[in-house]
Amino acid sequence: MSTPEPVAICVATYQRPEQLRTLLASLQDLIAPGPFRVYVVDNDAAGTAEQVASESILDLVYLQEPTPGIVAARNAALMNSTEPILAFIDDDEYPDASWLATLRACMDSSDADAVWGPVVSVFPAETPEWVHEGGFFSRSRYPTGTVFDQAATNNVLVRRTAVEQLELPRFDERFSASGGSDSHLFHRIHNKGGKIVWCDEAIVYEDVPLSRMSVAWLRQRARRTGNVRGRLLVEDGHRLRAWIEGSARLAVGFLRMSADRVRRVPVNSASLNTWMRGWGVLDAARGRVVIEYRRPQGDQS
Repeated sequence: MSTPEPVAICVATYQRPEQLRTLLASLQDLIAPGPFRVYVVDNDAAGTAEQVASESILDLVYLQEPTPGIVAARNAALMNSTEPILAFIDDDEYPDASWLATLRACMDSSDADAVWGPVVSVFPAETPEWVHEGGFFSRSRYPTGTVFDQAATNNVLVRRTAVEQLELPRFDERFSASGGSDSHLFHRIHNKGGKIVWCDEAIVYEDVPLSRMSVAWLRQRARRTGNVRGRLLVEDGHRLRAWIEGSARLAVGFLRMSADRVRRVPVNSASLNTWMRGWGVLDAARGRVVIEYRRPQGDQS
């Protein structure tokens, strides 16, 4: 039996030392994933992740990327790693023990260029009941093997050859403050004929902080997600489709929210997300970018 190709597990981090420590500890417990090396890219000029990285027993490379923003950090991971397969996971997540092995098996069996999987939200005890009732933070899941035209770096495995066929920069700085550079990269892989599939058994977990549990935060996140979707449509030359899709989402969302009000149903994810994503797609059709990630002056994301 041939030795599995080595994997670079890429982690971009910014001022989350305790969450990073949890992630690195969980990577120590991965079951039979084959050879891998972890690349921790610290996007904090103060180097808040260096001590955590130095404590790890993993085969780990610590990098500091002084240019603010997730895009610069992700590109640094690409440029400094050499492994033929790349895995991405967020610094506020931690994987199931079989995560990497499951992604690898799915990639092999499906002959895919990229494989991505679900992120399961973990809630604190103080979570408001309306968050549970409304289905907020409950991400969609799909049958394994479902083909997509994009993916996200919160749980993904991708062949380096698929990434390196893209023009530079791989992750585009235009998406640094808005988010969505990962969707953009994988959509470009798809447009070049790359195969992207879903693997529902490769699970990672994310602790949801109470600070995100507000309607204002949820509205902004949904609008930004819709905006990224619209920007991909416009870049593909489908601005009219963006106008139509955005208008349709807006109308359906408004009708759903109106019906919920009449029935005195609490705000829920399906209604709010449809409405706000419609606004985001229309923003893109008008050439507007929704900014979600900001840092103080001189330390912008």
